[in-house]
Amino acid sequence: SSASYALGNIAAGNIEKYLPDLLSLLESKEQFTYLLLRSVREVIMNFYGRGAEVGQYTSKIFAALVRHTNSKEDAVRGEVAECLGWIAKIEPDKTFKFLEGSLQSKDAFHRAVAVGALRFALGKETKRHVAAHLPKFLSMFTDRDLEVRRQAALTFDTVLQSTELMNMAENSDVMKKVVVPVLYRELKPNEAFIKIIDAGPVKIRDDKHQPLRRAAFDALATIAQICAYRLNMKDFYAYTMQGILDADEEIVVRTWDMYFQIVSNPGLSSSLKELAGGVSREEIEGKKLEMHKILLNFVKKKMQTLKGVKES
Repeated sequence: SSASYALGNIAAGNIEKYLPDLLSLLESKEQFTYLLLRSVREVIMNFYGRGAEVGQYTSKIFAALVRHTNSKEDAVRGEVAECLGWIAKIEPDKTFKFLEGSLQSKDAFHRAVAVGALRFALGKETKRHVAAHLPKFLSMFTDRDLEVRRQAALTFDTVLQSTELMNMAENSDVMKKVVVPVLYRELKPNEAFIKIIDAGPVKIRDDKHQPLRRAAFDALATIAQICAYRLNMKDFYAYTMQGILDADEEIVVRTWDMYFQIVSNPGLSSSLKELAGGVSREEIEGKKLEMHKILLNFVKKKMQTLKGVKES
């Protein structure tokens, strides 16, 4: 990691001399793809805001990145998405045209990288482009692939926290009719993507739907914090309470965390009355979850916050 950071900064110091070698290594040293992509990212970030100096090289960098959009490694695709996002800030017209075109790709990894790149492309210089293309990116919430939908949830979360674009009439309508319903649907474990692997005395739960569920809970928590007025709180609690019954401890903790944030918000705390008649302790314990451990993790996580409350 340190070596890739150093290599990227060296290449940025003399881009004419070292960038061709860096891109050559990226093509020939497959085992170091992730680290070399981090070096490329350092080059791009060093020249962010100085587009004229790097402009003549962006085509070569762009071509090198595109060749790795369908990598089977999550980390590699993540780096490619981040690099494309930064390039979008330097050459927005070309990059956004590519990203939008990629949403129609038959390759799910290619689509996922395009959706993920958008959240790294957010900035003052790209605001107009993001606003123009956002509805098509939001439409990826209905994609058939789990990873594409997860990237859509992560990108939506970032856009909602970082911009006011969701207040636009068109985006607001998509949020109400598409985004929120899809997020609600993803909160429930999808058994089609869950397998129990019998490993002798141990049974391993292979839950491919878990990353998407986590992203969905996080996105809904952001909506509740920033624009709860867009939610029907009765429906919100009816769906999110499923998180308390989830087999994934992290999701259980995130659900409690979300409710903690609501309790801390004077404008929302009264809405907790909608929880009346919700999930009972018997139902929770009937799932055989180690609730004492889960709640202990939650309490530890919130200790610092509670110390700042005088009445606590």
